[in-house]
Amino acid sequence: MNRPTVACALVFLSLSGTPAHAQNWSLGTNVGLSVLTPKRGGDNFINFSWPGGGDGFLAEFMPGLRLGAMWAGEKHEVYLDTGVNVTSDSRTGDSIRNVLVTLNYQFNAATNIPVAPFVTVGGGVTNAGGVTTEGGSAWTTNVILGGGAGVLHRLGNGHGAVRGEVRLDHIADDEEGLEGGTLFSLKLGFDLWMK
Repeated sequence: MNRPTVACALVFLSLSGTPAHAQNWSLGTNVGLSVLTPKRGGDNFINFSWPGGGDGFLAEFMPGLRLGAMWAGEKHEVYLDTGVNVTSDSRTGDSIRNVLVTLNYQFNAATNIPVAPFVTVGGGVTNAGGVTTEGGSAWTTNVILGGGAGVLHRLGNGHGAVRGEVRLDHIADDEEGLEGGTLFSLKLGFDLWMK
């Protein structure tokens, strides 16, 4: 079994084991700006995504879909940030794919006011690669670990929030030669809470 399959299975199992007393399930998205600084120097990769996706070849490391669970009291949240991009050339049959999955914990500092700060920490993997009709293929899997801080604004009806976050992640090197680095992100997003 390859590493991306194992990573996806572990993430699925950890989310399926979420206690039944979670108060709110959430569905959201991210938009923002990310800057990847290679570990050994060189040019930065700058990406603006609307909404986010997960394209390592275009330096897009901004997850696009966020699935989460918030416990009673709304102080603790666990969420899965995901992104998938697939590009295919119908003329040649060549394709590029990138999958980004991170599992994160978020602590909301205050629950009795509409606007409150939060901190978050998490990790995951990105798996990217391409296939050519000439039989060539290259795949990379990189571990991502990091955290951030931000502010959320709860909507008046209690069914969601708008959030802004500053995040710093480390992307590890891999055996295939993709150099890791530091990823700085400014993220905006929203969550719909399903009570």
